[in-house]
Amino acid sequence: MGRSSGIGKDVAIAQIQNGASVTIASSNQAKFDAAVNTLKNHVQNQNGVTVFGEAVDMKDSAVLTRFLTKETPFDHLVMTAGESAASFVGGIKPDVDIRDQRKSCGTCSQPHPQDTLLHPGGFVTVTTGVLRRRPIPGVGSVIGVAGAIETATHGQAVDLKPIRVNTM
Repeated sequence: MGRSSGIGKDVAIAQIQNGASVTIASSNQAKFDAAVNTLKNHVQNQNGVTVFGEAVDMKDSAVLTRFLTKETPFDHLVMTAGESAASFVGGIKPDVDIRDQRKSCGTCSQPHPQDTLLHPGGFVTVTTGVLRRRPIPGVGSVIGVAGAIETATHGQAVDLKPIRVNTM
C-alpha cells in the first residue's frame, strides 16, 4: 500500500528482484501508472513474477477492503502510504482535515481476519517516517498521528499473533 514512489516503490523493486510477485496500491492514479511501468521493467526474465495493483482511495474502508481481499492472502503487507508531515510545516492548513491522515495507517485501522489477509508466517510492516523520532519545527500539531500509528501497530501485533506486525 502506497508503493508508487519513494520507499514503497523501492521495497516493491527489491521484492521483485528477489523473485516475489507484488501488488501495489496508490491513491494517485498518475503515480500508480508510472510505478507499474517501472516495476514491470524489473520483472523481465523472471518466470512467475507478476505486478498487480490499482489506484485506491485508502480513506474509503469499503474500497480498501475490496482491494485487500481481491488478491489475498499475502505473504507480506508493507504500508508506506500517507502524507509527509513536512507538508504540514507551519500548522494545519484550513482545507486539510487531520482525520484524513487515517490513511497513513490504512490497514491497521481496519479489522481483517488474519487467516484471510495473510499467509501463516506473514508479516505487516507500517512506516511512519523519520519525523516521528526527529520532528522538525512546525509539525507539532500533526506529528501525533505517527505516534498513534506506532501505538496501533503494537496492539495489532498482539491481536494478529503469530503474524508479526512492525512499525519503522
